[in-house]
Amino acid sequence: MVGTWKFNLLFAFFGFLITFSFSLLQNGLWTTMMRSMIAFFSFFLIAYLFRWMFSFIQKDHQKEKVQEKVRIEESNNVAEIEHLFEDLSEEEQRKVVEYVRHLLKSDGE
Repeated sequence: MVGTWKFNLLFAFFGFLITFSFSLLQNGLWTTMMRSMIAFFSFFLIAYLFRWMFSFIQKDHQKEKVQEKVRIEESNNVAEIEHLFEDLSEEEQRKVVEYVRHLLKSDGE
């Protein structure tokens, strides 16, 4: 729920209730309502700011996880390819390399 606008509304309503309860004892109803509405909008914007900061932090953390996963997959792929080449003779390895180069050239055209 932290990533939704409902969190903003809940947080703003909390600010409204706090302001209303403390202001009602010392001010009239009209003044209390105005201050509570100002508090509502202020708390809504503050919650939005917190949500934005939280998503920004999460994005960086997720980006690091994805980069680490890619590094692991690349290292696994390299090890797998090297394992496949171990069983081939020098001549077979040369033929495979030429074939791959040919395929890459034909894809580029």
